[in-house]
Order: sequence, then C-alpha cells, then structure tokens
Amino acid sequence: MTNTDELTTKLLKMKARVSDAKEEKARAEGALTSAMQRLKTEFGCVTVAAAKKQQAKLETEIDTLTTEYENGIEQLEKDHEWDDV
Repeated sequence: MTNTDELTTKLLKMKARVSDAKEEKARAEGALTSAMQRLKTEFGCVTVAAAKKQQAKLETEIDTLTTEYENGIEQLEKDHEWDDV
C-alpha cells in the first residue's frame, strides 16, 4: 500500500468517526430536549436548577407525609390494639 493510500484510508476512517460523533451528538441533544420538555410538562420546570429545587421540595413533602402516615398507623394500633396484625 502506498503512502497516499494509507493517508486516504486514515482520512476515510477519521471522516467516519466524525460522522458517528455527529450522529451521537444529535441523539444526545434530542434526548436532552425530550427530558427538558418532560420537566416542563410534568413539573413546570424550565431549567435544571428549577428541577433540583422542585426535587428537594418534593423530597421534603414525601418525608413529611411518610412521617404522618407512620404516626397515624401507630396511633391506630394503639387505639385499636392491632399490634398483632
């Protein structure tokens, strides 16, 4: 194989890698757009920072509701002597 052939082969391989990278970039951008649209639709968040703030708020709410639920179950067990259920 001549030097020109080797160079041509290398350039073709590099071109293929660039093409693959462009396709991967387009897929990643599409996934990001989809995720951001879902954040906006489901949670009303238009930025990642807003989504993180909403996440913290929801986690706090979950913790509060879990505690209320557990306390309610304990109170029911005490009131009705359901310790064995």
